[in-house]
Amino acid sequence: MITIALDRNVRVLKVSGFAERRGAAQAARTLYEELTERSKRPEPPPAAARDPGAGRPTKRERRAIGRFTGEDEI
Repeated sequence: MITIALDRNVRVLKVSGFAERRGAAQAARTLYEELTERSKRPEPPPAAARDPGAGRPTKRERRAIGRFTGEDEI
């Protein structure tokens, strides 16, 4: 039995076998049984939507910030 906690999801798996070599994902799925019910697992949060220009400052904005703080002077 393995309990995995990632972000807000908790999964409980029962390992039913081992592979001698690394293989395809489809083959790996046959080696464990998931005990966590799908209905009990929370839905992943929706992807965050940003407003245009709401991330890092543009080059123009960085230069304006540098002039304002005095870091732009040589």
